[in-house]
Amino acid sequence: HEVGTDLIVGFPGETDRDFARTLAMIETLPLSHAHVFPYSDRPGTEGASLSGKVDGEVVRARARALREAGARLSAAFQARQIGTTRRALTVDDGTRAVTDNYLKLSIPPGRSRNEWVHLEIQGRPGALEGVTIPGVTSTLIRQDDALLDAGRQPSPAGDEEARSEKHRRTTGSGS
Repeated sequence: HEVGTDLIVGFPGETDRDFARTLAMIETLPLSHAHVFPYSDRPGTEGASLSGKVDGEVVRARARALREAGARLSAAFQARQIGTTRRALTVDDGTRAVTDNYLKLSIPPGRSRNEWVHLEIQGRPGALEGVTIPGVTSTLIRQDDALLDAGRQPSPAGDEEARSEKHRRTTGSGS
């Protein structure tokens, strides 16, 4: 699975030591992505009235360092996904897909937008591609459709599996 985080850098009172500890901790986490926001005062907030403001150049340098760490972690996450198979939803004009763990992939043309597909992830971090796995069912999603059978692998259980899945989804029951 993927785990991301949001980080605010340069909050009033943040010391060099605080930042160094944050950066060191971030480097050890299995994050798939990090959103870094430089702190800025907002009128009427408690933070705006706090002392210990961090210099703007320092805030920008710290934000850059955290973004670089986040990029390394994201690349490592993407590298771990290469060769795996993931469920994905086609987007845009059907030549892009977003996996169930939020990777954005290029895929071969010929699919509609909002179609569930199963993809083998190929390529390299920053340029991932998806190759459709044959034999896996997919369903075109329209806003007014229920998604009861989208993306199910065909199985000998057939109709019984579909009824069981529909029951679980409509009742919230595990059995």
